Amino acid sequence: MDLERGNGALKETMETQTLAGARNFNPLSNPAKRNSGETLIGLVADMTGLYQQVKTAHWNLRGAGFIGLHRLLDEVAVELLTLIDETAERVRQLGLIVDGNITTLASQSRIGPFPTGLVSAAAACATLCTGLATVIESMRWAIQGASGEFYDPVTADLLTRHSGALEIQLWLIESNVE
Repeated sequence: MDLERGNGALKETMETQTLAGARNFNPLSNPAKRNSGETLIGLVADMTGLYQQVKTAHWNLRGAGFIGLHRLLDEVAVELLTLIDETAERVRQLGLIVDGNITTLASQSRIGPFPTGLVSAAAACATLCTGLATVIESMRWAIQGASGEFYDPVTADLLTRHSGALEIQLWLIESNVE
């Protein structure tokens, strides 16, 4: 159901029955909610895949520069968890649902598994930088989508902040590669 203005008050119409089966009074159109929500669900999956890569690198890192990179990767993981949570909460604000089951997220993520076994700092950083760049690029495309036909300034702002935060993490990680 959408809301219509009448006599200074908002009235319900059929469109407030939402995409997830519960009421949602967010004033965006349902097509804009669906566009932003589905894009954000993909980003939740990608960031979850990236989080798993970061933790796997953190656990299996070996060699020169271990302690500094080990600690940095813990900080990156914490940052990713915050961004994942904020993104999933925006999906709910739009009236959609995120299936947070790891098998679902893994099947939706474009971020592949991290190599198994012990990993050098250079190999870990290269893999993580590729994953970060993939997510940042996806966010940039999503910002354009939320700024265009399916105008959603709140989602565009969220993704602008998140892509900036990930660019900092990318810089910190790539600074460990000679």
